[in-house]
Amino acid sequence: MAGRTLDTETVEQALIDKGLSQAKLAKSLNVSREAVSKWFLGKSSPRPDKLLDIALLLELDIKDISVLVPDADEPVIVFRKKGNAKITEQFISRAKHMGRMLDQLTEFLPFDKLVAAKKLKHPNCDFDYLERAAILVRNKADVRRDTFIEFPDLVGLFAGLQAVLVPVLWGHQNQHRNALHVYLPKSTTTWVFLNLDTYAFDFLFWMAHELGHVLSPDLKGEEAEDFADAFAGALLFPAKFCEELDVELERKQSNSSRLTTIRSWADKVGISPITIAKRINAYRQECDEPGYEFGNSLFAVSAQLNKQYPTVSEAILGSGEWTAKNYVATTEECFKTPFFEALRGHAADSNPDASFYRTILDIPLSDAKALRAELC
Repeated sequence: MAGRTLDTETVEQALIDKGLSQAKLAKSLNVSREAVSKWFLGKSSPRPDKLLDIALLLELDIKDISVLVPDADEPVIVFRKKGNAKITEQFISRAKHMGRMLDQLTEFLPFDKLVAAKKLKHPNCDFDYLERAAILVRNKADVRRDTFIEFPDLVGLFAGLQAVLVPVLWGHQNQHRNALHVYLPKSTTTWVFLNLDTYAFDFLFWMAHELGHVLSPDLKGEEAEDFADAFAGALLFPAKFCEELDVELERKQSNSSRLTTIRSWADKVGISPITIAKRINAYRQECDEPGYEFGNSLFAVSAQLNKQYPTVSEAILGSGEWTAKNYVATTEECFKTPFFEALRGHAADSNPDASFYRTILDIPLSDAKALRAELC
């Protein structure tokens, strides 16, 4: 269970303000000086009743003199925040609750129960490191470094890393719900929610980005997001492509013609012009050459290109209204995911009501009822 531990910096200042020492604190709490010393060294934590006594002694709220220590088994939530989008505590809380519910499905997954999935050592954004990591992953997918990586290649990589792909229909999102990554420490399983209502040119990037997270579970916060972004670019557009493209771009006389060339490559590779532009500039930096300045024109080209292609959901489910039967059968086959089989196993074992499906997929109750009817 989650608990609280001493905020030593706050308490030390409060003791000074009160003219108290650690020795006097120990005497007031009727504990040994050694115990108090361990608290301030971070080697142990006061019991809840002692935290309350400290707060009363210092005339502070218990939340002011302590910090929350999460449960070791608490779900770890990772998502990409867009720009200055505000992430509410409600969103985080809901995502963690989804993770706790997902834990009920782990026993029905076809993963090794004794051996954990492999991960990258010392993941970082150095160009050479990213290139070597991308080649390693491409080799696992049996994709050469001079070949475009495709959707089935990415799908096959997740299963070997004990990661469950969860295809969802969350509508077009402008903020942070194109993908959601939930890691469950207790079962060491990863659940990757992929929003199918995403532009096709963004989708391969989001998948590769999430693969980067799966391979670097120890990274946190912005460091984790930066690595996942950089890894996705290296995997989808390796140095071999950068070298070829850079030769073409050097021959162009204007940014407009360079953007036309990048757009042509985006069509061929199946990824966003933005991803390609970032990679070519990273490559040029590695070669001690100045990067290209495309400004807002790059985003305009990317937006125009996106509109020419359907969303992933339209491509695999059609543009009409979907049914639970169609959704399950189609996405289960496309993503080779054990998610629905785990749901069937859990349904046979526990017969959950529709609210369970509503929670773990964050979908309307009507959709949850239809899904339950299909799986139970």
